[in-house]
Amino acid sequence: TYDDCAGAIALSCGDSVVGETLTATDSGGNAAPDVFYKFTGSGTQQLVTISLCGGGTDYDSALRVFDDCDLLNELAFNDDSCGLQSEVSFTSDGTSTYYIMVEGFGSSSGNFSLDVSCQDPLPNDDCGGAIAMTCGETVTGSTVGATTDTGAPACGPAITSPGVWYSFNDNSGLPGDITVSLCNGTDFDSKLSIYSGDCSALVCVDGNDDSCGLQSEVTFASDGNTQYYILVHSFGGATGNFTLDVTCMPTPPPNDMIANSIDVDEIGFPYTDPAVAMPAATTENGNPQDCDLTGANGVWYNFVSAGDGQANAMIVTPGGASSVTFYTAPDENATETDLVLVPQNTNQCAPGTSASIYTLAGQAYYVFVLNTGAITDITIDGTNLGVSDNDIVGFSYYPNPTEGIVN
Repeated sequence: TYDDCAGAIALSCGDSVVGETLTATDSGGNAAPDVFYKFTGSGTQQLVTISLCGGGTDYDSALRVFDDCDLLNELAFNDDSCGLQSEVSFTSDGTSTYYIMVEGFGSSSGNFSLDVSCQDPLPNDDCGGAIAMTCGETVTGSTVGATTDTGAPACGPAITSPGVWYSFNDNSGLPGDITVSLCNGTDFDSKLSIYSGDCSALVCVDGNDDSCGLQSEVTFASDGNTQYYILVHSFGGATGNFTLDVTCMPTPPPNDMIANSIDVDEIGFPYTDPAVAMPAATTENGNPQDCDLTGANGVWYNFVSAGDGQANAMIVTPGGASSVTFYTAPDENATETDLVLVPQNTNQCAPGTSASIYTLAGQAYYVFVLNTGAITDITIDGTNLGVSDNDIVGFSYYPNPTEGIVN
């Protein structure tokens, strides 16, 4: 009889059966009488749901799923999914036989009605099928029909409910903060767990249960060169629909704002600012005279010319929108609106990857560099064009001597 696992009654997708545990004995699990069913797949992987929730179950039930009649490897378990009744889901590989124990909570027994439903598994039910996302992307999804990821390490909140997976490959090269959010359009009590590593060796990064009401949001620091895995799951066995947002906020360069401009003459010429995270720069707060910087996001340098000479600045790795521009300033504590464009042909308020100017001794200068599409080195050099004495070699004039201006 089906009181023992060896006598388990075969079930198929779509079956509904009735039974009772009143006259059964206890084979394991809780100290309650139990009976057994078995399910063998039809050749393709499926998500199988065994439910006592459809009515007809008159006691506090429990369900367990095993991979054989030794009852040593429990694949799934549920006590209360719908009131005091139970529902459990597991993934069938399509060929193996699975053994289902129907029992009670504590020592409860009674009559039950059991339903079997099958569906193709969600493509991202497992980490290996994680759906790739990018910065700024929003996706909608559902955990209905997913299974519980018992093999994933706990990360933040415990993993006790069905979940689905997404991945985000941060290969921007720009360190910064990544925010993963379920705060908009999620209709169940959600949880989030974020991992690095790979699906066979996941490493916890951060997790959250309730950030915005019953919904979840996680912000974590990224190094700009790591792939992350996102598990959307829930509290208390809940399933439902969700909206998942991924936003990125790279850390701006230290000289992003003019107030933090790098004072180059204190460091020395020639100067190289290495691997500047230009795409992470933020927009400017004002406009110099003769140059509109509205919407521009760049970095700042400043110096006071030690003598009459020349200054040059260059973007080593241009990318996206690029420009290099010199401005005069009243001193080295200027704001954008204090600046005046240096009016020379080799220094334009226009796209470009380099600029050069003639400098005047004692004058303060600022350099604004824009390069929206690439991390780059930025080089600045200054040379003194003054002569050391009044001796002029290789020059003759007539008549000699002469007075006044020689043309």
